[in-house]
Amino acid sequence: MEGVEPLGEDLNLLRAFYELGVRSVGLTHARRNAAGSGGIFKPSGSPRDGLTNFGRDVVRECERLGIVIDLAHINPKGFEDIVGLTSKPLIVSHTNVRKFYSIERNISDEQIKIIGQRGGVVGVNAILVSPDPETSTIDRYVDHIEHVIGLIGIDGVGIGFDFCEYLFQQLPEKVRNELAAKLTTPHFVPDLSNHSHAPNLTRRLIERGFTDDEIEKILRGNWLRIFEQIL
Repeated sequence: MEGVEPLGEDLNLLRAFYELGVRSVGLTHARRNAAGSGGIFKPSGSPRDGLTNFGRDVVRECERLGIVIDLAHINPKGFEDIVGLTSKPLIVSHTNVRKFYSIERNISDEQIKIIGQRGGVVGVNAILVSPDPETSTIDRYVDHIEHVIGLIGIDGVGIGFDFCEYLFQQLPEKVRNELAAKLTTPHFVPDLSNHSHAPNLTRRLIERGFTDDEIEKILRGNWLRIFEQIL
């Protein structure tokens, strides 16, 4: 669940969705809702307030039920609040590091270290690897992976592709322009834009010197560990 709008302000609905199979919850997308606020697609300017009382209740209930809490999209103060309210491993399912693309929707080195200290995983997004189309490449994607590893080790990184170019291209041009003005213009990696391209990443990881064991952790092992620990 990406954004808890389906809950309204009724915490009982979280249990209902859990019974239906929901096992991962991110409180917000790039907007405000009853739980908190999302990080904006700019270097600064997200709302400075953290989670609402309802958002805090959602986080506590997720931990109680065994739902993975996803910090993707949450604003910096909301991130801080979630860390303070929880004890289990935390994840960021799809994001990028601010070193290469400094927007609040992405994750800072300090935040990456917190995820690592909690035994969590940062999933690297295939869209926001660079603000510039010429550097939106699979090599820059691997740069993001290497940066996370340099901060928290090989056990703290995974894939979080967020493939959505096919959806974006189906939107009317007017809507695409409105989204670009409100959020940002997405620069899709040409050889990493859909699931059939996944072997391209494996190949590039091999070329960049990653071992078989390291590649296995990046592609699947680290996420499976999280699922086994929490679910």
